Formats: sequence, C-alpha cells, structure tokens
Amino acid sequence: MRADQTNPSGPPQNSSGKRSTPQRVLNVATVVLLVIAVGLGVLYLIPSDYYLLLPGNAVQVDPLIHVKGHPAPHKRGALYLTDVTFLKADHLLVELYGRLNPDAELQKASDFTGGVSETQYVKLNTSLMNQSIVDAQAAALSTIHGYHPRLAPTGPQIAGVLPNTQAARLLKPGDVIEDMDGRRIHQADQVRPLVEELKPGQVAHLTILRHKRVIHLGVRTVAANKNGYPDKHGTKPLIGILVQDQIIFPIKITISHGDIVGPSAGLMFSVGIIQHLSTTDIAKGCKIAGTGTIDFNGNVGEIGGAKQKIIAARNAGMQYFFVPNVAANRNPAEQHRGSVTVVPVNTLSQVLKFLHRMPACK
Repeated sequence: MRADQTNPSGPPQNSSGKRSTPQRVLNVATVVLLVIAVGLGVLYLIPSDYYLLLPGNAVQVDPLIHVKGHPAPHKRGALYLTDVTFLKADHLLVELYGRLNPDAELQKASDFTGGVSETQYVKLNTSLMNQSIVDAQAAALSTIHGYHPRLAPTGPQIAGVLPNTQAARLLKPGDVIEDMDGRRIHQADQVRPLVEELKPGQVAHLTILRHKRVIHLGVRTVAANKNGYPDKHGTKPLIGILVQDQIIFPIKITISHGDIVGPSAGLMFSVGIIQHLSTTDIAKGCKIAGTGTIDFNGNVGEIGGAKQKIIAARNAGMQYFFVPNVAANRNPAEQHRGSVTVVPVNTLSQVLKFLHRMPACK
C-alpha cells in the first residue's frame, strides 16, 4: 500500500495534526489587515484641529500678466511663483500623515486662519492678493523710465475688513481714509504706526470719504496676536482693516491669479511685469522662482510656507529661488533647497541687481 495517499476529507496535515504553514500565514495576514483597518477607522473617528500644508505648484508668471498695448514677448527665461496646498486635518488620520510626511507641516487651526472661518480666511487673503497686485505694479513701474506711477490726491482706500471687529460694522471696502486721530493720511503705510500708538480697546477716530460724503467715526480697537489676528489674549491693537493706496498708473495691467490667494506672490508679479516690458530677457534663459510680499516702495516682506514653496521650486527644476531675507524664510529655504540656488533679498532692487550680474543659463 502506498503511504502518500491524499486525505479527501480536509487539508493536508502533518504528523502533529496542525494546519500547514501556508494556511497559518494566511490567517495571520488576515488578522494583521483587520487590526490595521480597525486602527485606521479609529484614527478617522478621532477629531483633530490642524491645517496640513503641502508643497504646491510652480506657476509661470508671464501668462498671468496682461499689459494693454504690450503683447507678451517670447523669451527663453521663465519666472515662476510657488504656492502652498493646504487642507483641514479634521481627523487624526490626516494629522498622522502630516507628521510622517517630511515635506508637510502642521499648523494649529487657530494659528493658520487667525480664528476666522476658512471661508473668511480665503476672502481675507483674496483681498490681500488684490492689494499685493496693486503694490507689485507700483513697485515694478517705479523701476522703468517713463512708467512711474503716482498717488491719487485722495487718501488710501479700505480694501477689506476683518470679521468680529467693530470695523466690520462701521466701515466698508471702498471707504477712503482722509484723517486719523487728527492727522492727515496720504499713504496706506501711515495708518499702522498710528494704530500702534493706541492700546487694545481704545478708539481710533477716523474721517472717511464714502460716495463723496464725509463721515466721522470712532472705531474701537481689539486685541490682536503677533500675526495680526483678533485674539483676546493678544497685546497689540487692531482696527481690523486692510488699507490700500490709490495709485494712478500710466498703463493698464491686469494679473489673473486664479485661485491663488494671499500677498506672497507680490515680488514675482513685480519681476514678471519688468520682464514683460523689458526689451531683453532679464531671466537670461534661466528658470527662476521666488516668493515674498512687496510694498509700493519695493520692500520685500516675510511670507508663510517657505519650506513648502522651496520644495515646489525644487520639484519643478528651478535654478534660482528668491526668498525674503528673514531667518524664518531664509533658513527653511536653505535647508530644503536641493540643487536650487537660494537668493535672500530685502528689496526689488536687490533682485534686479542679482539678475543683472548672474550668468546666462544654457
């Protein structure tokens, strides 16, 4: 009789009566997958209160810029802005992903939005983007002979108001500020120093022009944190308005920013306008990205998400990256630059000097 018969009543068994190794492995794998599924389900059910910041895209600037009477010139060099993708980490599963992803960053929701809703945050940052476009035009045209802009004879204009402030009830976008606490206002940058002379809760006395009507208002300040958002524990005074200079431009420029919000594209919009109007390729055939706010006088200011923006530039194969020359922006840009040359700058003038000196790219 042959000793290797197949048992028709069940799976093969060894001499000890235990199940075979393949079957045991299958059962262990099933248990492991079940444990993982349950764990992920639990993480999904636990709430979180963070925003997840990820590297966004490198967006070419020139196609966004339209100058009446000046068609876009063809140049080998290209200028880019980089942005940040953000999403609300509503549950612990997304928060865990952010903690494990080396390219990501987590920020407390209250720090990221300043305590306002996401809808209000986007609306506020859209106003900041529109303001940065005006400042970018002014800074750029001030560097080009024959195109210098000038301030309108009236004072600066309110571009937006923060919710949950008395200003939101009393002031409206489009109001022109003529006077604050007895002092004539000619430019937007005069407003902040006057506000900082007050203490949270004190009243700022404004004279505004609304539809040709002069109105006198007392607007109570609120406490704000260091980021400029309302915070009852803050020590800084805040009216809650975005103020924008009214500028008369010699040419009509429009910038189509799409769904990109916030003021940090201002620097690259300025450089893009100069490239658009220049008879030469100021980028010298290179792929150049950058980030930074800009004001009427061409001063470059701090931005958020520097780490994610340099990674976006690195992933897109940029050769140079302009970044505000402050430690909070300069250091993460240097740490995550890869092969990108990081160029810290304080002013638009420094950017133009660097472009003039840098070698052309093949």
